[in-house]
Amino acid sequence: MRSERQALKRIAFLKTGYKVLYEGPNNIDEWQLGAGQNGWSYHDGKLKIQSRGVIGRDFQLKDSVNLTFDMRWDRPYQLSITLFTDTFNRFDYRQGSYIFFLSPQFVSFQRVQPGTGVLTLGQSRIETLNGRSEARFSIRAHRESSRFIVYINDEPVGRFRDNRGFVAQGKGISFSSQLSASSFELSNLLVTQWDGSDEAEGEIEPTPENDILSLVNQDRPKGTVVAIEDESIEFLLRKERAIRVPVERVKQIQFNSGKEIPSPPLAEPKTIRAHFAGGGSLSFDLISLDQDQLHGQSSTFGPMSFRSDSIRQIEFNLNHQALQKDEAADAIWNLQSKP
Repeated sequence: MRSERQALKRIAFLKTGYKVLYEGPNNIDEWQLGAGQNGWSYHDGKLKIQSRGVIGRDFQLKDSVNLTFDMRWDRPYQLSITLFTDTFNRFDYRQGSYIFFLSPQFVSFQRVQPGTGVLTLGQSRIETLNGRSEARFSIRAHRESSRFIVYINDEPVGRFRDNRGFVAQGKGISFSSQLSASSFELSNLLVTQWDGSDEAEGEIEPTPENDILSLVNQDRPKGTVVAIEDESIEFLLRKERAIRVPVERVKQIQFNSGKEIPSPPLAEPKTIRAHFAGGGSLSFDLISLDQDQLHGQSSTFGPMSFRSDSIRQIEFNLNHQALQKDEAADAIWNLQSKP
């Protein structure tokens, strides 16, 4: 793909080892349900709960995890998420794990350690969900740094550490509804590895004239990005001295904000938004779609083609900003559920 330089705000470089462990949910059979009465069910790409219940599965977690999901609710809820556990159908305080308790008002973080019991490591108040009924959550854990972060709608709401070191050894995750009157649903679950970085801490304020490199050693030189090729960045310092920086030493590039980018035009009826396997989305005009290929045209990138199996979900009718909730469901096509 090609793009006009002024259309780019930032480029972030992922560390090696990033791996997608799971995308779903796809059906109820891939999950373990708690014994007895259990309110969890599966419908149309969503895990739904109407009361209490536990559900979980093995994700082959090792040294890190980034769990992201969309949540929608119509009543107060208390959702507990247990990370790095091998018990998926109930609470198990005999093995090490970490538990996040989520409600619309707060997030609480606990460590479970055999022989020691349960210890609360932190709690944060949530102010951003007042009056809302849906949000995007991201819960992250990193063994080497013993670091944990909770994001809601791409904003950090809680940062925690286990100063005794990472104690959990399990490979799975479980979800538990704590209230009998709960009613919520989880969708667009994505489980990946996490490199331990915090985007919010690395945010760079753009300048009108200079591009800024954010390096792994925390340096932030200013200048002009001339080219990115052969796994290195040609960078002009103070418009007079050219240097080459290996890509492996760069966390992100913040491009200058000198030229004002015009607002994108209103979406046409043919404009779609494609959500890709592994995360990320892109909006463009749809030209054709068949079993093998999707072809489109982007005002930013020009002509583009994708394999159909690389796309998880497509949103149509982006120009209908006032769709009612009932109608909006008809404007989304989940490719994983289509023949």
